Amino acid sequence: KAQDTLQVLVQLAMLQSYEHMGTALVSCISGCSCEPSIFEGWSEEKVSLVKMHNIKVTQSPHCRMRVMVQKQTSSPDRGHKIKVVGVVISEEVGSSSVAIFGKLRGSTTEKVLNGKGVRISTG
Repeated sequence: KAQDTLQVLVQLAMLQSYEHMGTALVSCISGCSCEPSIFEGWSEEKVSLVKMHNIKVTQSPHCRMRVMVQKQTSSPDRGHKIKVVGVVISEEVGSSSVAIFGKLRGSTTEKVLNGKGVRISTG
């Protein structure tokens, strides 16, 4: 279907801080597609903030995404910590407004919106 190629916005709420933080590769691994992107968890500023990492994802009833910690790090203390604290999924195709916020518990979370599922694996 042509509509299956339309994209929704998935936002990962991720911790960015000045100590012990690493870099993560965010990608779609099955059921949907997206451009892989890098999230930098380390910041020079002496604050810890939750930053939104935006990914445009094709619609799918069963979408699996992965957040994988990378070996390389920008952190001066050589840290590799990555913390995903939530997920936001746009309510409508092509929209930048969001409808769902969910906290991650354990290694996987799954959110379903209007019959469209997104499964995010953090392990």
